[in-house]
Amino acid sequence: MSEIVSSIDDLELDDDQKRAKAVLDHCLDQQSFQKKSKGFLSRLLTIQDSDETYGLYLYGPSGRGKTVLMDWFFNQLKGVPKKRVHFHNFMIEVHDALHAARTDTKDSENDTRVEQLAAEMAKDFDILCFDEFHVTDVADAMILHPLITGFIKAGVFIIVTTNWPPENLYEDGLQRERFLPFIDLIEDHFKQLSFLSGPDYRQTFKDNAPRWLLPLNKESHDQFNRIISILTKDKPPKETEIEILGERSEPFLMANNMLITQADDLLSRDLGPREFIKLVEHCKAVFLDDLKPFSKSSNEKAKRFMTLIDVLYDADVALFVRADCQPEDLYQGKRLQYEFQRTISRLYEMRQKSDPSKRVKKG
Repeated sequence: MSEIVSSIDDLELDDDQKRAKAVLDHCLDQQSFQKKSKGFLSRLLTIQDSDETYGLYLYGPSGRGKTVLMDWFFNQLKGVPKKRVHFHNFMIEVHDALHAARTDTKDSENDTRVEQLAAEMAKDFDILCFDEFHVTDVADAMILHPLITGFIKAGVFIIVTTNWPPENLYEDGLQRERFLPFIDLIEDHFKQLSFLSGPDYRQTFKDNAPRWLLPLNKESHDQFNRIISILTKDKPPKETEIEILGERSEPFLMANNMLITQADDLLSRDLGPREFIKLVEHCKAVFLDDLKPFSKSSNEKAKRFMTLIDVLYDADVALFVRADCQPEDLYQGKRLQYEFQRTISRLYEMRQKSDPSKRVKKG
């Protein structure tokens, strides 16, 4: 995880974040006194004049620290089977499993089958953390109540981050009346923690995230992926065909209009200034991973890299790089040594500007 998560104790938390962290601290303190067993966390929290609590529901606008706190808590858990997943990715997994075992059943029987699937999945974790919980699909909405009920019966403690209070979930959705029991479940059995005040920490992170990570090791790899996760809002990367010249199109890995690529893959392609210009028109940011020095036999790749930097610089598109060395050590040949000095200068300047959230994608 990145520094934004691991150094949470050094952050100046606002009142909402302090309240949420106190609840999470309580869970961690109690955990240390009990053996690992199904449902141990569900007994740690109680709501006055309410029934037992089976989870936490963290809600509020984007960038208020919900995911930061959940990830911090997740990392602190030791010796507990746990799963942290983006909500939409998890629901794809659930639907695939249901489809594989599909039989013609009535709705009541289908609910039972969903609960059984939850019980089977729960064998792999005691703690389930959902990030970016957002219900828009009717297929998701119809199975959430039996799914979460199945996890609760299996003793799983659930933590959710979302932008919406429970009563606003799946608002105006198809067959919403069938979704209301799930809202009741959340309101009755989840401790709600609102994040409605304070600054947008995601925006602060965008402004201050490191643009050049080195060396090429596990630590920089994890930090680079965390930056991608935050700035793309955890949207899974998808291979996207982008028209780069006339009728010519090529596949690129994109997430939330941001390009994610291995340096060697991008620089090995037959791309010139016009192609890079067309590509960058689709990008709010570029994440260039595993960049290594250009040897004297890699002049063509070095030229493409210089062209890419010129295009990104002129378009004011943010560049995030994980590299083996500093910019001044990238080019190890002689032929392009003079021209490469401009690239070095621009790379250092680009570290200080280009907030990807402020770029408006063309087209």
